[in-house]
Amino acid sequence: MRRGNAANEDLDELARKGEQLLERSRERRAGYKLIDSEIVKEGPEPVPQAFKDQVRDLLESRNSLETSTTKEHDRSGYVTVF
Repeated sequence: MRRGNAANEDLDELARKGEQLLERSRERRAGYKLIDSEIVKEGPEPVPQAFKDQVRDLLESRNSLETSTTKEHDRSGYVTVF
C-alpha cells in the first residue's frame, strides 16, 4: 500500500512539472513570430514619442553644473568667444 502511494505522488509531481514546462513553453513562444519560413524574435515595444520628446527637452535644457563669472574660472567645457 505504501509503495502505491509513493508511485502516485511521483506521478502527480511529474504531472505538475509537465504543466509547468508546458506553460513556460507557451510564454516563450509569445516573443516570436513566423515571417515566410523564418522564425523571427520580436523586439521590445517601441518607446513612445512623448517620452522621447521629454528626454530630448531635458537634454537640450540641461545647464552646466559649474557657473562662473570670469573666463579664467569657466571650466564648463563650452567654448566661448570674446
